[in-house]
Amino acid sequence: MALIHCPECAKQVSDQSKTCINCGYPISKLNYSRKKFDWRKWRKPIAVLCIVMLTLIGAYFAIQYFFNNDSLVSGILRENNPDSSNSLKNITIGRRDNNPFTIVDLSSRSIAAITKDNMVVASGENTSQELDLEPWKDIVSLSMGERHTVGLRSDGTVVATGDERNKRLDVKNWKDVTFIAAGLNQTLGIKSDGTVYYAGDDEIAKAYIKQWRDVVALAVGGNFQHGSSNTHIVALKNDGSLYSTGNNDFDQINTDDWDKLIDIAAGHRQTVGLQMDGTVVWTGSIQGDTEEMKEWKDIQAVAAGRHHIVGLKADGTVIATGSNDEGQLDVGDWKNIVAIGAEWHTTIGVTDKGEIMVAGTNAYAHHDAALWNNISIPEKIEYTTESVPVIDEYEGDRSDFKDIAITVTDKRNQPAHPGNGYFSDKVFFEFEVANHTKHNIRGIQGYVEVKDMFGEIFLTITVDFTRETFRANRITLPESQFIKINPYLDNDIILYDTKYSDLQFEYIITDVVFQ
Repeated sequence: MALIHCPECAKQVSDQSKTCINCGYPISKLNYSRKKFDWRKWRKPIAVLCIVMLTLIGAYFAIQYFFNNDSLVSGILRENNPDSSNSLKNITIGRRDNNPFTIVDLSSRSIAAITKDNMVVASGENTSQELDLEPWKDIVSLSMGERHTVGLRSDGTVVATGDERNKRLDVKNWKDVTFIAAGLNQTLGIKSDGTVYYAGDDEIAKAYIKQWRDVVALAVGGNFQHGSSNTHIVALKNDGSLYSTGNNDFDQINTDDWDKLIDIAAGHRQTVGLQMDGTVVWTGSIQGDTEEMKEWKDIQAVAAGRHHIVGLKADGTVIATGSNDEGQLDVGDWKNIVAIGAEWHTTIGVTDKGEIMVAGTNAYAHHDAALWNNISIPEKIEYTTESVPVIDEYEGDRSDFKDIAITVTDKRNQPAHPGNGYFSDKVFFEFEVANHTKHNIRGIQGYVEVKDMFGEIFLTITVDFTRETFRANRITLPESQFIKINPYLDNDIILYDTKYSDLQFEYIITDVVFQ
């Protein structure tokens, strides 16, 4: 037996009663499987549920309000399903205060931007904590690699988050940094003296980059799907020429004859340069019709995606060419753009009002950036380069090679190791050849005077450069030269045992062969 509520008087009565003892209602005729719902019994739970739902709805609209109308909050993240496609990041150019600061950057899986209060907002995949940016403060430039993000503070220090494999996050001791660039498995930074920091596990690239001088901008390109061996790194020097290293399977670093550049970008298999006259040059593999780039004029900045190239024009419009499989070239109606970027199948632009335009795929919520505002706006600057002096032609004594300078930039030792085929100690020298003439040089003959810290010459070494061409008005890094150490000669032992900073080197040119 159970007690039920009478449908007529709502008072309790036995379900076995024939009639209600209170009002006489015929209880025995009730069909219990279809009895009415008792609102009185459930009114309190229903009221609580309604309050909870109203609270959640109110919170949602409050978040939307602050997200779209107030100063952007650092570290707003959106999670998305992973995708098998991937690519290496490409530099996003936005310049202000005469420094190459990147205001908005993106990888194939995420996007981030700096707000006017120097905070960071981000969207996309956060699998490796690459978007854990909420603690970041006072950020003036950022760069996104695959699975890691790097930020430059106003004091010249650098912060990084994300996947720490391959030593790509080892930036905590960097100082006086003016530019940052993140790639697949590496992070690079330009110091105020024009040399370059490198964080990563590629020892060959690290040794080569260590020799770079007078660098003002960097671009890292490559293909994530095929590993770090497919990356390439390009560095813009203050004389408008380039350094480059890395994979060259598609001629993406065949840039020896480029000069008078003011901007660079590196994509999946290509490198793009912006010249001082507003035209562009490119090399490597790009899908689609690229012939139209020969007609590009008044370009202020360039960016490169997986298979597409983007240019920012002086009038604030944007032009693009290459593959358009995801709509990444649909930028024809963009106006008042002050900075651009490209990655994988996506193109972005920043307007003069701090808004972000997005074209292309939205597989990783890149289009969420279109909802952001209050983005920091890079100031437009005039580009200049400091070219080395060029003489018209040599007159008189051709042994006067004052416009050619050869510098020893480093010394490193290799001890004997018969097991690896090294049967004697060696000293390797790294050189920098500055050809300040308008003539290409086929060969240079001369010798190095090695001095101790007091300036006393204790060793003279003959070194000729004949295996490559040294182009006019350019600084070149020739292959390393080495000498074998005779353990029975005091001068050889002094060279081997003394650290580089305690030695002085002077190269004396005896003859030059011009092209």
